[in-house]
Amino acid sequence: MSRDIAALAAALNDVKIIADEAEHAMLINTLFEQARRDVIVVDFLNQHAGNLLTRNAQFRENFMASNIILRDGIGSKLALRAFERASGLNMNGTDFIPKLISAFAARRGITNSDEAAALIFFGTNEPWLSAGSKTLAGSYSGIMVACDGFAADADYLAELQLYTRYKKLIVLGMGMPRQEALAQYLKRADIGPALIVCGGAIIDFAAGRFARAPQWMQAVGLEWLFRLAHEPKRLFGRYVIGIPIFLTTVLRAVRRQKHTCRIIK
Repeated sequence: MSRDIAALAAALNDVKIIADEAEHAMLINTLFEQARRDVIVVDFLNQHAGNLLTRNAQFRENFMASNIILRDGIGSKLALRAFERASGLNMNGTDFIPKLISAFAARRGITNSDEAAALIFFGTNEPWLSAGSKTLAGSYSGIMVACDGFAADADYLAELQLYTRYKKLIVLGMGMPRQEALAQYLKRADIGPALIVCGGAIIDFAAGRFARAPQWMQAVGLEWLFRLAHEPKRLFGRYVIGIPIFLTTVLRAVRRQKHTCRIIK
């Protein structure tokens, strides 16, 4: 299969590196400030996304149209280092999105009365949808909407148009490339200000449908191995086949960059 090697290099170049906890907190504030006026899309570059970027043109277009791309996992960390870039904190969505939701709940308490808020989940199905959404919502006490992840784009748009005047945090838990396509569809539509976050299996994880790896495995970048051991049939292609493909693509992209011709004068 032909692969667009340059696409991976471009995505790595667009990753926003978060160096420390201070920048982490600043990022959350910045995202909500931007989402007071516009539709802002956040996505995560991991090994799976990297492979999709190189072979799926529509996914590549949608992914690269995100306002913020964050580093997720050991694969993107190694890729950034191969390009001699800092990798910063691991900003995987499973950990970052609950922090965003907590911040959203806290901000709701200090917003003006004419700035009603809605926390919205699109993804997975029942009983995981309700259980995961409630777990993720935590202390949030405002309007909360949960829709399964198998509707048409127009159905999601119709739901969101009920909350056009609301400040919205929209969590998409549909997996790639479906969630990226929906995110950009909604960004182009009339939904009012919103922060849209592409969260993959975040709702399922919160519902306990899939187990998280022990903390030590997360810390050393081996959560993928834990997931593979628990879901070998579903994740064999993504990891056993996908990881060597990803690393090979990274090496080819680095080699190509070193031999790029430049106009000197």
